[in-house]
Amino acid sequence: MIEERQKIPTNGIIQEVKSKMESTCIDLDYVINHTDFTFGLCEFIDEFKRSENKSGLIKKSPQAIDATKENLCILAATVHKLANDYGLTVPDWVFDPIYKMSYPVFAHNTTNSEYQQFLISDSPFEFAEKNVFFGSRAIERI
Repeated sequence: MIEERQKIPTNGIIQEVKSKMESTCIDLDYVINHTDFTFGLCEFIDEFKRSENKSGLIKKSPQAIDATKENLCILAATVHKLANDYGLTVPDWVFDPIYKMSYPVFAHNTTNSEYQQFLISDSPFEFAEKNVFFGSRAIERI
């Protein structure tokens, strides 16, 4: 006799996952303090695009516990770009000199001069003015 497989209560699991996701506030503090900055930034971009309160998500500067200056600059550039792309008022905090690198930072830490030149010419001005060069697709999500 073949035993019937035990049914997994997927509705309960799905609801549990949804409630855990909703209880996690994906904001700028979440991004800058995440153990994987890139992952946190991608989650934030997704949340920003879904949000009905986009201005509220970017209004307050991130409160970093232990962040690198590079990540702070990338986050400020991302906020600046998102605000411009969505026709929002750019928060004043992104213009603070603390969010500008004193030397150029390139995607993938490339040292290839041809690629660096491409990134310089292709980066959005919101990134370039912070001395961060990641190219025009820097904050696109597929």
